[in-house]
Order: sequence, then structure tokens, then C-alpha cells
Amino acid sequence: MKTITSFKNKRLPIFWGTIALILGWLNPMVINGQDWPVSFEGAPALKPAQLEISLYGAGSYMHSSVGKGTIGYTPGIKIGIGIVDHFDVKLAYSRGFYKDYSDKLRDSKVNNISIMPKVSFLKGHLAFQLPFTVMVFNADYNEESKTEVFYLLCPRMIGSLRFKEIVEFNFSPFFETFIPGHGNDPSYFIGGNVGVALSSNLQRWSIRPEGFMSYFFPHNNSENYKIYYYGWGLAFTYNIDFNKHKQELPEK
Repeated sequence: MKTITSFKNKRLPIFWGTIALILGWLNPMVINGQDWPVSFEGAPALKPAQLEISLYGAGSYMHSSVGKGTIGYTPGIKIGIGIVDHFDVKLAYSRGFYKDYSDKLRDSKVNNISIMPKVSFLKGHLAFQLPFTVMVFNADYNEESKTEVFYLLCPRMIGSLRFKEIVEFNFSPFFETFIPGHGNDPSYFIGGNVGVALSSNLQRWSIRPEGFMSYFFPHNNSENYKIYYYGWGLAFTYNIDFNKHKQELPEK
């Protein structure tokens, strides 16, 4: 009976998690692209020994002074763990699939590996996160395979308003620094994310739709070349509190 009851209690997050994956991976708008991984973050930090697993799909579009269009799409996975009170660390992996000049969707062979420490304060209403991403690009030059590495630093503030444990509204302004290889000058972006988390129990699971917009600061020799990126994505998160499970174990 305990097994049946446990399964019934988990049916709702499993159902909504399946819906999120279907929408996030198959919806035509999402499949059309995302330059960098979006946030899907709230201000509250994970509790110590609390594990969070997230699956997401994200899409973005570009609008510039010389044209506009879709970029590609980025599916990914993120795993986080609470370290101490009000502080957690998350690791993420995503792969970019972009549209080429012939409007065909291709594997960019860009692997994004991110580490994201976050400190939360003001009772979980505000947080500072410092995501650092290593972008490994496998390219072919003159029939010779070559690996290039780029870096992305994206400090962000996260503000959250939570209603009980069923809905959470998040706003996250950020400043991105993209550091290319070969000694080229870095590029800078400023923008923000707006998202919501929906659940029957936010401590256990959530569905997180999110939108974002960023502005590219042109280099000195291209002041009239303005670029905006915008888009949205969807994530499903599931939390496991190992401390809680430890407390629930029967005494021998």
C-alpha cells in the first residue's frame, strides 16, 4: 500500500514533467534557437544536501540593424546541490543546434559546460549568481579537425516573489562577457530574464517557463550595428532532499 500511495503522490510531477519535455523539445518556437543557456532560476537557494535536477529546452531570435531571424536551439541538463545555508552550486551541460545560411537546422558542435554558484539573501527574495561557461567548439578547417575554446561570464541578480509553495515569479537582470579565442576582443551584452515557477509543491518539483532579452554592445568600429537577442524556454526541475529522507528512515 505504501508503494501505491507513493506512486500516486508522484503522478502529478511526473505528468507535468512529461508535458514540459514535450513542449520544450518539440514546440516549433522553442526548437528555433538560443545563443546562450537561459537562467530558469529563482532566488531561493537549495538547502544543504538538497539535490536538484533540471531538463530544459530554450530558443532565441536575433534582431539587428541589418536583418533578423532565428538562431537555433539549445537543449540541456542542469544539476545542483545545496552546500550550506543560502548557498548552492549548479553544473549544466547544453548543446547548440543552429540554423545555417540555407535555413537548415544543424549541429553547431558547440558544447556549453557551466558552473553556477549562487548566494541567496533577504529570506530568499534576492540572490546573486555567477555563472561561468566554457564553450568547446569542434570545427573542421581545411579537412582538419580543430578544437576551439570560448568563455562566457554572466553575473546576474535574481529577484523572486513566492506565493505559498505553488507559484514563484522571478526577474533576473544580467551582464554577459563573451571571451573569444585567438586573442580577439571580448563582447558584452546586457539584458534580463522574466520567468515563473508553477507546482503543487515548489520544494519538490516545478515547471519553469521563461523569457529573455539581451542587447549587444557594438565594438568601436561598428557603432551603428545594433543587435538584440530575445526568446524563451521551458524547464522541468525535480528536487530530492537527502536530509529529509535520512530523517524518515526507521530506527533500527
